[in-house]
Formats: sequence, C-alpha cells, structure tokens
Amino acid sequence: MSSRSTLMSRRAILAAGTALATAAVAGCSGRAESSRADCEAGVVRHGDSEILQEVIVRPDGDDALLHVHLVGGTPKSTERLRVYDLAGNLEYEIPTDDRRSYFQHLGSRPTHGRFRVVSYDDGEETDEMVVDFNCWAEDDSISGAS
Repeated sequence: MSSRSTLMSRRAILAAGTALATAAVAGCSGRAESSRADCEAGVVRHGDSEILQEVIVRPDGDDALLHVHLVGGTPKSTERLRVYDLAGNLEYEIPTDDRRSYFQHLGSRPTHGRFRVVSYDDGEETDEMVVDFNCWAEDDSISGAS
C-alpha cells in the first residue's frame, strides 16, 4: 500500500470516526457541532432552540459551505436567516421557504471565524446560534498532519 493510499485511508477513517463521535455528543448534549477532516465548527451560544437546530461549516471541494438546518416537525415561522460576522456586520441574508436546510457559500478554504446566525419573522429575531469555525485548505487539514 502506498503512503498516499495510507494517508487517504487514514483520512477516511478519521473523518468517519469524528463524524460519529460528533453526532453522538451533539445528540446527547443538544449542542450542534461539526468536525470533519477539513472543517470544524462549535456552538458558542444558542438561543431558544425552537428554530435553529444546527449550524455547521463543511468542505465543498476547495471551498467552504455554511449549512443551516432548521428544527423539523411543525414548521416555525421564519421568513429569513441573517448571518453576521464577529463585528456584527451583516454578511449574508438567506430567504427561507418550507425547506429545513439552507446552504451559503463562504468562499475558498482556508477560512476561519465566528458567525451569529439569526432567524427572523416579521422583522423580529426568533432564534440565534453563534458558531466558531475553522475550515482548512486540503493540504493544511488536521488529518494531513500525520
């Protein structure tokens, strides 16, 4: 087995194991966290948890995507999602409909920061989640360090 095959195999095992562990922790604690070989995100603060279920950052080729997942079941009124940076500046506005998942392109990796994702209905904030994230370039990922 070549060293490249070994590295890819390790990467796949690390990514799968990390995803499993994260899902178990998030399910038990009610916290939404993601950790993949090339991106990770952790919740710093969460509002009432009735609308925003999970906010993660995931790799998409050489880019990063913000993935916002709303609570399932009876639809809550949410007309839009707004994403603010660490300084409180509006970065993205995402109109919502009856879907439960929304994606926002963040640009090329590496990218790091903190976002405050807020759901709105009739101009009023209805839920929020603050997430720190790190998304490395493929060559700089934590799994490629071994």
